Amino acid sequence: MSKLIHIAFTALIILLAPAAGQAAGDRPAVLSGVSAGGGPGQSRIKLDFDRIPAWDIRVLGQKLEIRLKDARATPNLGSLPEDENIVKTFVARDRDDLVVSVLLRRLPASAVATPDTRSHRLAVDIRWQKENGIRPAIVFDLPGMPGYRRVGSELKATGRYTSVWQGRWREFLGRPHTPVTIVPKPHWTLPLLPPPEGIDDENKSALLESRWQDLILPETANLAPPARAASLEALVRIGRYEEAARRLATIEKLPLDALAPLRTRIRYIEAVLKAKTERTFEAQVLLERLSGESLDRALAEAVWILQVETSLVNGNPDHALELLAGRDAAGHGMEPVVARRKADALVMKGKFEQALSLYRQLDFPNIDASFSLAMYARACLATHNIEQARLAYSRLAEMPDLAESRSLLARFAALTLNRTRGQIIEQFDALQNIRWQKPESEAARRVVMLLTDIMAPASNTAGIQKQLATYDEIATRSGNLDLRLEAELKAAVLLHLAGDDRHAVQRLETLLRRTSRGLLRPDAGALLAELLPETIRGYLNDGQPLKALALVERHRDLLLQQHMPWDFLARIARAFSDLSLNRRANRIFLFLFDRAKNPTHRGEAALAVAENFAELGLWSDCLLYADRAAEHFRLEQNLARAFVLQLRARMAAWPVEKTRAWLENKGIPETAAALSLAAQFYWQLGQYSRVTELLRTLESLEDLPATDRLRLAEAALRSGQEALALTYFRQLAKHRLYGAQARYRMAGILLEQSRTDEATGLYRDLAKESNEGTGAWQRLAQDRLRELPL
Repeated sequence: MSKLIHIAFTALIILLAPAAGQAAGDRPAVLSGVSAGGGPGQSRIKLDFDRIPAWDIRVLGQKLEIRLKDARATPNLGSLPEDENIVKTFVARDRDDLVVSVLLRRLPASAVATPDTRSHRLAVDIRWQKENGIRPAIVFDLPGMPGYRRVGSELKATGRYTSVWQGRWREFLGRPHTPVTIVPKPHWTLPLLPPPEGIDDENKSALLESRWQDLILPETANLAPPARAASLEALVRIGRYEEAARRLATIEKLPLDALAPLRTRIRYIEAVLKAKTERTFEAQVLLERLSGESLDRALAEAVWILQVETSLVNGNPDHALELLAGRDAAGHGMEPVVARRKADALVMKGKFEQALSLYRQLDFPNIDASFSLAMYARACLATHNIEQARLAYSRLAEMPDLAESRSLLARFAALTLNRTRGQIIEQFDALQNIRWQKPESEAARRVVMLLTDIMAPASNTAGIQKQLATYDEIATRSGNLDLRLEAELKAAVLLHLAGDDRHAVQRLETLLRRTSRGLLRPDAGALLAELLPETIRGYLNDGQPLKALALVERHRDLLLQQHMPWDFLARIARAFSDLSLNRRANRIFLFLFDRAKNPTHRGEAALAVAENFAELGLWSDCLLYADRAAEHFRLEQNLARAFVLQLRARMAAWPVEKTRAWLENKGIPETAAALSLAAQFYWQLGQYSRVTELLRTLESLEDLPATDRLRLAEAALRSGQEALALTYFRQLAKHRLYGAQARYRMAGILLEQSRTDEATGLYRDLAKESNEGTGAWQRLAQDRLRELPL
C-alpha cells in the first residue's frame, strides 16, 4: 500500500511541476506540430513532440512566450492561423532553446500548461479577461458559442458599430476626420529666485537683473559655492545644457558642508535642467522629493509650479489639478500662469467647456504661450468652435519656439479648418508650399490626403487607382495612427463608391484585424457591417459559397447587428448545409427558430434543423424538430414535408410497433415522398398488400421511379396479385439495373400460368446474358433451366 502511495505521489509531483517536462536524453526534443482550439472563455494551444521537453511559460502583455529547453522544430512546422484570438505565431531559436511566441489580440488572464506524456503533447490553456458586453447566442460553430438547444434560448444584446456617415460615405470621403493635435514643448515657468546668501554684490546684481551672460564665470577651484550655483543657473536658463551638466557634475564633487546652504537650490536647478532636456519624468521625481523638504517661500513656489507643468507634460492632469488646488498663488504674480495651467489640465481631462471658460478670461487666443494655445485649439475643436480653433492655429504657427514640423501642422490647420472646398482650392499654392517644405512631415501627408479627398472619387479607373495609391502610401508611412486609419478607411470607401465592394471588404477586414483602437475604427466596422450582406449574396449568386461562408464565419457579430431578413440568413444556413456543414447550418436555423414570429418561418427553421440532424444521423433530435415543424405548419404541403422526416426519424429511433401505431393514427399525406416512404416502412413489415395500395396511389399522382416500380411489382407478386405484378415487371424488363430481376420474375409468373414456352425462353435469354449486374439472376435462371423438363 505504501508503495502505491509513493508512486501516486511521485506522479502528482511530475504533473504539477510547471517546467519539469521529460528527461532530455542525448538529443533535443522535436516540435512537430502546433495547433489551436478552444472553448467558452478560453483558448488552447497544442504542441506535439516526439517527447516533451522541459518548458517555461510567460505572459508578456499580449504576447505568450513558450520556452522549450533543448528543443528544435521540424523544417516544415506550420504556424497557427489568425483567428479572433491569435494575431501571429513566431518560432525562433535562443541558443539551445526553442521559443514559440504567440501574439494575442487581447490580454489573457492566465496561461497554464498541461503535459500528456502518452501522446507527447503539451497543451497550453489561455483564459481570457472578461470583456464588457455579452456575446450573442447565435449559431456559429466556434469556441465560445452555445451548443444545440432543445428549447429556444434568449438572444442577448450585442455591441454594434455605428457611424454618422452610414449612407453618406461620399460625403465622408470629401473631408478630413483626424483632428490636428499639436503638443509643443512647454515654456517652463521659472520665477526669479532671491540671490543665495554669501554671493558677492556684482553677481547679486546680475541675478536680480537677469543678466545671465554676466553670471557665467570660469570654473576655478577658488570660485565660491554661491557663485557656482548662480553660474549653473545662468547656463540652464540660456540653454547651454551640456555645459550646465558638466558644471553640475563638478559642483556635486564639492564637500557637503560647503554645499549645505545651497543644496535645495541646486537640486531645483537640476530639475529645471532635466525638464528642459526632455527628461521630465526624472524632473518630476526630483521635484517630488524637493517638495517634501523645508524650503523658503520663493523656492517652494518655483518647485510647485514646475511640478504642475511636468505633471501636465507627463500626461498626469489629475496630479496637476491636485497641486493647483492645494496652494494659493495670489500675491506672487503667478495668477495668470496658474489659471492657464488649470485650463490646460482641464483640456487634458476632456473637460473642454470649463477649460474654454478659463481661457476666455485670459484673452485667448491673443497670447504667446505655445503649449496653452495648442490646448486651447484642442478644446475649441472638441466643442465645435472651429473658427476659434483656426485662429488659434494661425497664431500658433507664428510662435518662434515651435519646431518646424509642428509649425507646418499649425499652418495646415489654419489654412483648412472651417473652409469650403472652393476656399481650400484657393489655398492650393500655400498648401503645396507646406508639402514641399518638409515632404515626410505629418503636415505634408495631410496636404496630400486633403487634395486627394476633394477630387475623389475619380471618374475613371486610372484616376481611382492613383487615388488608392495615394491613400495606401499615407496608410503605410504616416506616423499618426489615426491618420493611417483614416487613409485606409478612405481607400475602402473609394472602392465601395467605385462599385468594388469585395475588395473594400477585404481592406476593411485587414484594417480591423490590425488595429484595436483609433478614432475611426467604429466607422470602419460600420462600413464593413453595411457591405457584408450584399457581398455575401454576391458570392452566393456567383457560385462561390466557400467565400461567402468564410465571411459569415469571420463576422458573425457584425451580421447579427444588421437585423438581416429571414431569407438572407436562411440562405446562408442552406449554403452551409449544401457543403455538408450541417452543425454550423443548424446553429443558424436554431437562431432563426428562436427569433421567428411567423409560424411558417418557425416551421421552416425547425424542418431545416431536422433535415440536418437526419444527415448527421441524430434521429432523436431530428424527430424532436420534425414534430416541432409539424406543430407550426398550417398548409397541407408543408405538413406533408414534415411528415416525411417525422416518419424517417421514427423508423430509425422507435420500435417498429410503436412507429406503426403512430403511422396508422396519423394518416399518410398523398404526396410522392410520403407515400414512397410509407411503402418502404410497410415493406419492412411484410405488409405487401398495403405496399401495393400505397404505390398505386403514388402512381396516380406521378410517374413511378424505377425503385418504387420494382417494389410495387415485388409487393404485388408477394401478395398474390400475379397479373398486376407481371404488368409492372414487363415495364422494367429492359431497365439497366432491374431488367434481369424483372425478367426472372416474369418467367416465374408465366411458368405458374402454365405458359412454359414463354417462361423457358425468358430463362434461356437471361442465362446467356453477361451484362453487368445480371450475374446472380443469370445463375438463378441457369439453375431453373436445369430443373425444367426438356
